[in-house]
Amino acid sequence: MKFKILITVICFSAALAIYSELIGSGHFGYLKALTTILIIQLPILFFDKEDKQFRNLIITGLLFCLCGDIILLNPKMFIYGLIAFLIAHLIFCYTFYQRNQNRFSFIYLIPFVLIGATYYWFLLPNLGSITIPVAVYISVIVLMSWLAAELYRTEKSSRHFAIFIGAILFLVSDSILAFNKFVTPFDYSGLLILSTYWGAIGLFALSTVRENKKV
Repeated sequence: MKFKILITVICFSAALAIYSELIGSGHFGYLKALTTILIIQLPILFFDKEDKQFRNLIITGLLFCLCGDIILLNPKMFIYGLIAFLIAHLIFCYTFYQRNQNRFSFIYLIPFVLIGATYYWFLLPNLGSITIPVAVYISVIVLMSWLAAELYRTEKSSRHFAIFIGAILFLVSDSILAFNKFVTPFDYSGLLILSTYWGAIGLFALSTVRENKKV
C-alpha cells in the first residue's frame, strides 16, 4: 500500500469511528480498533531501515495502545485498559530515554510535574478506589511527555518534533478522558478524546517512517 493512500485510509477510518461514536453506532468498537491497526501499519510498512530498534519499540508501545483500545470498550474493564496504556507509556518512556543518550535538563521537568500534580489534585475527590492507579498513570505520562520534550530540545529534527507534539496530544487526550469520566461527562468528549489520541499515536508512528516517505 502506498504511503499517501494509507494516510488517507487512516483519516477516513478515524472519521467514521468518531462519527459512529457520536451517533452511538454498534460499529464503533470495530472502527476504533481498525483505525489503530491502520496506524500501526505505518512503522510496519514504511520504517527507516537504519533505525529498526526504535521502530520495534514504537510498534510494541502501539500494540499495547491497541490492547487498551479494545479493553476500554467495556467500561467495567477500565482498570485493565489503564494498565495496558500504562505499559505503552513505559515503553515510550524507555524509547525516548534511550534515544536521548542521557542528555537531560531536569529544570524542564518542573512544569510537567506541576501540570500533572495540579490536575491530579483536581481529580482526586472523584477517584474513589483507583486513587493510586491514577496517580501512577499520571506520573508516567508526565514523565513520557517530559522525555519527549527533552528529546526534541536536544536534537531538533522533524521526527523528534513529531514525538514531542504526539506526547502533548496524548497528555491532552488523557486529560479530557479523565475529566469526562471522573468529573462530568460532556457532549462531543469522544470527538476530542479520539482525535487527540489518534493524532498522538499517528505522530509516534510517523516518527519511525523514513524521511522521503513523509508528507
